[in-house]
Amino acid sequence: MTFASKSCKMPSKRRPTRRKRATNWVPYLWVALAANLAVGLLFSPLTKGRIVRTEGADEIAKPYIARAIKTIRGVPAAQLNKYSIESKVMLCDAVQDVTYTQNLFGRGLMKVKMRTPVARLESNEEGRSVFLDSEGSVFRSVSDVALPVLKLPERFASPTLSIAAQWQSERIAKMCEYLATNLRETPISVEVTERGVIQLRSIDGGALVVLGSSDRWDKKVATLSQMLAQEPDLWKRYSEVNLTDPGNPMATAANR
Repeated sequence: MTFASKSCKMPSKRRPTRRKRATNWVPYLWVALAANLAVGLLFSPLTKGRIVRTEGADEIAKPYIARAIKTIRGVPAAQLNKYSIESKVMLCDAVQDVTYTQNLFGRGLMKVKMRTPVARLESNEEGRSVFLDSEGSVFRSVSDVALPVLKLPERFASPTLSIAAQWQSERIAKMCEYLATNLRETPISVEVTERGVIQLRSIDGGALVVLGSSDRWDKKVATLSQMLAQEPDLWKRYSEVNLTDPGNPMATAANR
């Protein structure tokens, strides 16, 4: 007895179809709205410079600040060039550094750092004195602070930073700072000759103290301080004190 064979087909599995998700435009709309508001605020009249407060400026810097502020008022925040504003104030050689910031409500803050004088240069200018700061830069300013008087050859006394290599202005500045701090009792005149020789003398006259070059200036003035502690009348007792070799000072007695 025979049976006819029948082919059996397995039912095929249907692949699940992915449903397309609708794009959620809400976050994008919020971002676009925030960007639009930010751009609008930056260019809005509400952000125009109105009030500028200054910190740290001396009288000599105020005319430069006033000219810089004129370029700020009425300008939206997005159109401000802070570096251009700061550079206008930096034209004052008594200014060491300046930073300007402004918020979205038109209120600005200008922080000015003035140079700190450590010596007063002999100058024929009327109204303004010429000073040396702690970094060796020469600048014009107005100050009544008692400082050592620095005598320089005319070609060295111009307010420019390029002179430093010619007479080691930074070393001289550090030395003057030391003298102003440690020898306050005696006002001192510091002279730098054409050849770069440093000489000290009391403003009231007396002994000439020869330091030579600016090398080892700290040891030389420290030796002078020790000698003054032992002989307070040093300026009157000697006509010259040679400290070119601080380990072997030589003094010439004054003729009386």
